[in-house]
Amino acid sequence: PNKPTLTGPTTGLINVYYKFTATATDPDDDSIRYKFLWGDGREVITDWVASGTAVTESISYADTGIYKIRVIAQDNKFVWSDTSEPIEFQVKKELGPGEILFVFQAEDDILSSPAITVYGGDTLVIFGDLSGNIYAIKANNGTQKYKGSSFISGEGFASSPVIGPDGVIYISSEDGRIYAFNPNLTRKWVYPESAQAGLGTIIGTPVLSADGSKLFVGSDNETLYCLSTANGKVLWKFKAMGSIEGSCVMDNEGNIYFGESDSGYFYKLSPKGDSLWSIYLGAPINGQGAIGNNLVYVAVTGKIYALSFNGEIVYSATFMDTTAEVFGGPVIGWDGKVIVAQEDGKIEVFEPNLTRIYNYDKSPTLKSTPCLAGSETKILYINNDAGTLYAIDPLTENGREYFSTILTPPSLKLQADFISSPVVGDNGVVYVGYENYLFAVIGYNRLPLANTPWPMFQHDPKHTGRAGGKR
Repeated sequence: PNKPTLTGPTTGLINVYYKFTATATDPDDDSIRYKFLWGDGREVITDWVASGTAVTESISYADTGIYKIRVIAQDNKFVWSDTSEPIEFQVKKELGPGEILFVFQAEDDILSSPAITVYGGDTLVIFGDLSGNIYAIKANNGTQKYKGSSFISGEGFASSPVIGPDGVIYISSEDGRIYAFNPNLTRKWVYPESAQAGLGTIIGTPVLSADGSKLFVGSDNETLYCLSTANGKVLWKFKAMGSIEGSCVMDNEGNIYFGESDSGYFYKLSPKGDSLWSIYLGAPINGQGAIGNNLVYVAVTGKIYALSFNGEIVYSATFMDTTAEVFGGPVIGWDGKVIVAQEDGKIEVFEPNLTRIYNYDKSPTLKSTPCLAGSETKILYINNDAGTLYAIDPLTENGREYFSTILTPPSLKLQADFISSPVVGDNGVVYVGYENYLFAVIGYNRLPLANTPWPMFQHDPKHTGRAGGKR
């Protein structure tokens, strides 16, 4: 066989199991098996598999140290391959900031931004993939606890999950269906059930009413839908003038705000679906708004606006790059400061009145929404599409870095559509998807989510998308 490739983490904790994956091919297409050499005298030989089949084994270590892990392959003629390049696996008593706690492999790419909930005594990270799977994994070690799937095989989840007050999980599919899953990821309902009757393409994340009885989501068929969370029945729908690809957000009174990704109109609807106002902002709105400082902030190509609840432009600012698109949304941090990441790799920080304070670069491309953590120590987490997660001090001239961690999936695909926005848990761990992997990274000083008006994508780890939503 050819020399195997070996993938897996490079750091870990004592007495915790970690997964390593070997892949090799045989020129004669013979069956092969692998021998994992764990670097401490232990080894394991796998069962026979077809040439090119990846095999994963797990290992834990009781002692700290650096272990050189290797693998070799053998064909059914009992000929051994050359030994793989080693992974130097450092085992510690505890991990430091920026080190990877675990990596979970999904079946397909993860564009979904993770949500965090508690069920059955476990803190769980919830996310979907583009093959229509939804996962619940333990936040402390990445062990899969539950898994669900879409109504139609392969119907992908590009949107992010929303956790209701009763623990029910809502997520929309690219093929235009809305799903409700019980906390153990058994399917509660799906609308519409017919394979021929989707609601267009839905990539935005739904938003829930405060009492959890209604769900709101937009579609590229220019319609915003209100559904009953009891059974998925459509209660009302609103016809806009253009495609709705971003997520909705909600104020304390239950009013819904959303933008159009082609025409550039931004809307406010009442909880009953009445149009309260719309305003033309002159450029596509790809992301979602943020509510704070008694204003609604929304970013468009080249510009950011602060709108009153009556639909008037109170403040506005032009980005340093007037052509820069925004695929995520603004966040509102300490003392009401507004921060927005742009597709060209720039991050700009504004006072509440949109006076620019700082402007710095985390190229190549930023397509996600930042996540804020800490109080006295202020941290912004953001990921670029080359696979780097940054922890920076956003209120410094050049965005001083606390750390940067390269998230390296085994496929080493560069310039992925990195749209999964990071979330930080109460444990100070940052969770984010890249390609078909969910990474858990130790945050700086393990500080929790910032207690600010709108610190992350869809406001909070449950993705309520609602001002004042439960964290």
